[in-house]
Amino acid sequence: MTFDVAVIGLGPVGELAALLLARAGLTVLVLEREADVYPNPRVGVLDGEALRTLQKAGVYERTVPDMLLGAGAQWVSARGKVVATTLPTEKIQGHPWMSAIYQPLLDKHLRAALAEYPDVDIRLGHRLTGLTQDDEVVELTFRDVDGGTGNARARFVVGCDGANSATREAIGVQLVGSAYTDTWLIVDAKLPEPVTHLPYFQMTLDPAAPSLTGRLAAGGHRWERKVMPWEDHDEILTPQAARRVIAEVTDPDTAEILRHLIYTFRAKSAEHWRVGRVLLCGDAAHLMPPMIGQGLNSGIRDVTNLTWKIAAVVNAGAPLQILDSYEVERRPHADAITAMSVRVGRLVTMQSRWAATIRDAVGVTLLRLPPLREHVRQGRWRPPARYRRGLLLTQPSPRSPVGRLFPQPLVRTFSGAERRLDDVAGSGWRIIGWDADPREALSTDGRRIAEDVLGANFVTLTLPGQRPVHRGAPTKILEDLHELARPYFRRQPFVVLRPDHYVCANPSSTALDSTVWKLAKQISKAHTEARE
Repeated sequence: MTFDVAVIGLGPVGELAALLLARAGLTVLVLEREADVYPNPRVGVLDGEALRTLQKAGVYERTVPDMLLGAGAQWVSARGKVVATTLPTEKIQGHPWMSAIYQPLLDKHLRAALAEYPDVDIRLGHRLTGLTQDDEVVELTFRDVDGGTGNARARFVVGCDGANSATREAIGVQLVGSAYTDTWLIVDAKLPEPVTHLPYFQMTLDPAAPSLTGRLAAGGHRWERKVMPWEDHDEILTPQAARRVIAEVTDPDTAEILRHLIYTFRAKSAEHWRVGRVLLCGDAAHLMPPMIGQGLNSGIRDVTNLTWKIAAVVNAGAPLQILDSYEVERRPHADAITAMSVRVGRLVTMQSRWAATIRDAVGVTLLRLPPLREHVRQGRWRPPARYRRGLLLTQPSPRSPVGRLFPQPLVRTFSGAERRLDDVAGSGWRIIGWDADPREALSTDGRRIAEDVLGANFVTLTLPGQRPVHRGAPTKILEDLHELARPYFRRQPFVVLRPDHYVCANPSSTALDSTVWKLAKQISKAHTEARE
C-alpha cells in the first residue's frame, strides 16, 4: 500500500497535520518514536489562530474543556510594579488571544480523534531511520521499539518531529540562523489550588534573575528562570532548588513536581522547508525562543497552510508546484516572529540595573498614552502573517485584503442564533460578499466550477440590523455582529477565502466569474484539461 501522506512525529503539530489530512479524505501513516503521550507539560499556551485550527480539525469542542480560555500576560519590575499588561477583549479569530493548556491532555484528545479515522495508521514506538524519493513516491525505513525494521511508501512526507528532526536529517537539511542562545531553568508542578495572586502569566523583569511564572490548565503551574552565568547547573537541578523556586509563590509541600530541567533556547530555521515530496513543519522547520509563546502556534500555522495544498494535489490533481507556496508564505512570518522573540528576550533579560530601570520607566511612560496602551492591552504587538507572495490571484497592495488572514466574526443567523462564522460557512473555500450574494455575480458555469471544483460555500455578510426583512427576503444572510469583516471589503464587494482562512482574491462583481475560473485552473488538473 502507498499512503497519501506519512506524518513523522506525533506532538500537537503532527496530530493536527494528520487530522486535517484525514478530514480531507487522505490515507495517512503516522510514525512516532515514543510509545505513549509524553506525560509532562511542555507547551503552555495556544493563541486564537491555533484554536481556530482546532475548530477546523473538528476537535475544538472536545479539547476546550481542559483549557483556561482568555489568559493574560503581565510584565512587572523587580519591585513588583506593573510595567505592562496584555489582556485582550478582542476575539478577531473567534477565540481568545491566548489560552493556557495542559499539553498531555491536548495530545490525548487529538490522538483519540485520530483513532476515529480508519484511514489513519498510527505506529507508536517507531523511529524513522531513512528515506529516499523519486518523482512519484517516498520510501521510508523505520525501526520499532523491539529493534525490528520496516518500510513504507507515501506520496508525501510531512516532518513534524521537532528540533532534532530525523526527517530533516534524512533529507540533508541543516539548521541555520542566529547564534542567539538563552539558558533557562524550567519547573512544572501540579498544585491542589491555583495561586490566587497570579491570575496572569507574569514576567518579572529583575536583572538579578529574570523569571516567568503562570498557571497552566488542569492544575498545572510553570516557573521559568534565566540561568545566570555564575550558577552551578548541578545545584539548581537539585530537589531543594526546585522547592525554592516554588516557594516564591506558594507552599512547595503542596506541589507535585512534574518536570525540572535546564533548557537552552535557540533561534534557527531549516535551510529549506521542502525537498521534493518531503516537507518540514513546526520545530523541524524553525526554532524560536518562547518569550512570546509562539513556538507551537507557529507550527500549527504551518500545517494549516500546508495540509490543504497537499490535499489539492492528491484529490484534485493540482500541480506539485503549489507546494512551493508553503515556504514562500510561511517563512517570512516565522522569521519575523523568531526575531521578535529574540528582541523581547533580550529586552526582558537585561542584566544592567541602570538599563533595566530606564527600560521600566520608559515602558510605564509610553503606556500612559491611550492608543499605545490599548495596542498593548489587545495584544496587537504580535501581528498575524501577511502573505505578499504565494498562492494568491492578485498582487497584494497596502489597502488590499489579499494575503491577509480573514477574521472569524460572531454572526447572527436568520433564526437569531449567534455562531462563529466558520461553524456556519465551513472552513474550505468560501466566497463571501458584503451586502452582495456571490451566486448572483456568477454565471451558471462559474457557479458550477465554484461548487464542483472548489467545493466553495457562498456567504453574504451584512451589518447588524441591515438584513432584508421584507417577505420573501433571502435567509442565507449573516449579520456580522461586531463588524469585524467590514474593513476587508473597502474597495470590492467580494473576497475569496482559502481553506486556511487567508484572502486569495478581492474581486469586483464583474470579475468574480473570471476569478473562479483562474483559481480552478491553479488547483485542478481535471478542470484545466476539460477547459482545453
